[in-house]
Amino acid sequence: MVGIVIISHGDMADGILDAVRIIMGEQERITTVNLREMDSVESLMDRISEAIDEVNTGNGVLLMVDLFGASPFNASARLALTRGNIEVIAGVSLPMLFEVVIQRGNKNFNQLVEIALEAGTSDIKTLSDTLTNDKVAADPLQVTLLKAVAPIGAKVSVLSIKGYVEYCNSLETDNENILIIAKFPEDGLALVEKGLKMSVLNLGNQAFVRGSKKISNTVFLTESGVKALKKLHEKSIRITCRMMPSDSENDY
Repeated sequence: MVGIVIISHGDMADGILDAVRIIMGEQERITTVNLREMDSVESLMDRISEAIDEVNTGNGVLLMVDLFGASPFNASARLALTRGNIEVIAGVSLPMLFEVVIQRGNKNFNQLVEIALEAGTSDIKTLSDTLTNDKVAADPLQVTLLKAVAPIGAKVSVLSIKGYVEYCNSLETDNENILIIAKFPEDGLALVEKGLKMSVLNLGNQAFVRGSKKISNTVFLTESGVKALKKLHEKSIRITCRMMPSDSENDY
């Protein structure tokens, strides 16, 4: 197993690891080093070296630091240059660490480095980027995070468009109240075209994406999104725009 050391200014490293433990439980071969105000680079290097020894199983160690060029990075880099099979990754975040921990059971050292670099950028998203469509349903990280932020007591299923239609049309949902959150208007149209019976589609929020135009203070739509809404309207489906349950139900 690849070892992980999280190194940061203050208690940030402890906080990220604590968040991972809350979501995934206790993890092996992962520890933290916190830089204090009076620490020298040499004393920091000593503690990082001890942490490396603690988590190292011979399969490599990732040193995940908060800032490129700052003391945690510099101390880690000096150690990496003198010890083999160590990589330093700057810009550690919860999504990055979460993805590495998930994948570390079946990926080697070099693969985990690539996964960390990808997760560090691909998981910077607006709310509209993290809601349900086929890609979200196929992403184990987004599925886990969506379930983690659900209201207590709510049953959460993150399914593909086809999976939602099959579930909603099954007999087991006869006595259920179901709220479906889709990523784009195109996903709403796809649900209907695959057989979901729907009378109202609510545009609670559509954040800006490249190529979209502002329709209202909370809704930005691409040309494809507008076409999808027109097709839904042609199917006699009401389209509303409510951010809160108390908002007006007027047609959009």
